[in-house]
Amino acid sequence: LNQRPALGHTSQGSWRNDHWAAGERHSFNFCQRQRLSVQNQAIFGQGIHEPDGMREENSSTDQLHGRIWLCRSIPLCWLSMAMDSTALLDSYGRKLLDELQTNARLSLAELGRRIGLSPTAAAERLKQMEEAGILHGYTVEIDHEALGLEVMAFIRMSCGGNQYHRLLDFVQTLEEVRECHHLTGGDDFLLKVTTTNMADLEALIEALLPYGNPVTSLVLSSPIERRRYAVTGKLATVTRKPSPRRR
Repeated sequence: LNQRPALGHTSQGSWRNDHWAAGERHSFNFCQRQRLSVQNQAIFGQGIHEPDGMREENSSTDQLHGRIWLCRSIPLCWLSMAMDSTALLDSYGRKLLDELQTNARLSLAELGRRIGLSPTAAAERLKQMEEAGILHGYTVEIDHEALGLEVMAFIRMSCGGNQYHRLLDFVQTLEEVRECHHLTGGDDFLLKVTTTNMADLEALIEALLPYGNPVTSLVLSSPIERRRYAVTGKLATVTRKPSPRRR
């Protein structure tokens, strides 16, 4: 943090010196608790300095309130900036996400080496992305057929208004339901389900009948199962054809 400004030799200056030191300790502790980057800590330290031209005739109470306002409001501002997803998704952040999608078990040292950051900076960036909601968790992909779940199907559900919330509560209790999507159009919900055999699928469909009209489509194969997101390049792979010139 920056060095605090020189203070006067009056009794009031001695009082200001004590409270300035308290505010400085408060800002440092906040930076450590929120794991702000070194650069943000430096800028944050500049933010808590005494504004130029502060009137000496202000009462001690007003000056104390001014110190508290600076020390408490600026950290909240920097916290929101540090948690901003746009700021976190710079070139380093996108490289980090790309590496994690390839292998989420990388050590911090190896992860930092691949994206060009130190292990400490990589750990700090991970923490900030978790707090911002960019990273929801770290998981594994399991082959459902290896678990005996050989039948996959999509069930489109249309239900009346009085069955809407009842259906939502019911599908949350079904382990066979892997995904549930609320749709526009003629159908209300789309369920992705997996079962061990056709008999279990039939039993699942019958259990859904009291809540609406299920329409089932069996999955024969899945040519594309894309779980990675294009975080380092453009998402659009189909280019729009240029419109013909008018003569």
